[in-house]
Amino acid sequence: MTDSEWDAWSAKHQLTFGLNSEKDFAMIDAWREAFERRGYTAAELTDATVWMAGNEPPVWRSEHLARIHKRIEWARLAAYRKEQEATTAEAEFDRCRLCGSTGFVVVPHLKFVRDGIWAPPFYTYAVACHCRKGLRVYERLTQASVDNERCRPIVSIGDYEMANPYWQRQMGDQHETQAAENRAAAASVKADGDLGRIISAIMRKTTGGNP
Repeated sequence: MTDSEWDAWSAKHQLTFGLNSEKDFAMIDAWREAFERRGYTAAELTDATVWMAGNEPPVWRSEHLARIHKRIEWARLAAYRKEQEATTAEAEFDRCRLCGSTGFVVVPHLKFVRDGIWAPPFYTYAVACHCRKGLRVYERLTQASVDNERCRPIVSIGDYEMANPYWQRQMGDQHETQAAENRAAAASVKADGDLGRIISAIMRKTTGGNP
């Protein structure tokens, strides 16, 4: 998104909802990085603003950001459903390198992430991927949470990365740490085995070869 596109949208959003104080300007400027990380376009943001204005406009400033996200996510899902794909089932769900085409991505549990550091006990959970399979998973489980209040809504990888953008590095570091611990444990087992053979040889010598 270019600066001119951002300026045009932010001015429209401010005018639409009467956000004309210095704090309002700073608030909207703070949203830009989050929007760009998700790849939002000026057209998507404009659609969200128009939709919000005509569908129970938010009362509190804190409501704006979440409603923009939800509107754009909904619009993207709706656009995906309208796509006409004359492909095989295998091609429809292209192999996703992030989730392995399962639709779920395993990530560090946010409860154990502090200041970008993933701490023990290294719990994980699953979020919905941004691939086509993940979008369908997200749509299905989100609807399930609406139909059944006991079913918790799933988090999308986009929402998760807003809170923990360094999760892949954390997972990689933990994988390397676990591999190092496994090598250390294997070395310890090998050392015990070597010591056992040495002790057995000494015992055979001291007993004249008798057990």
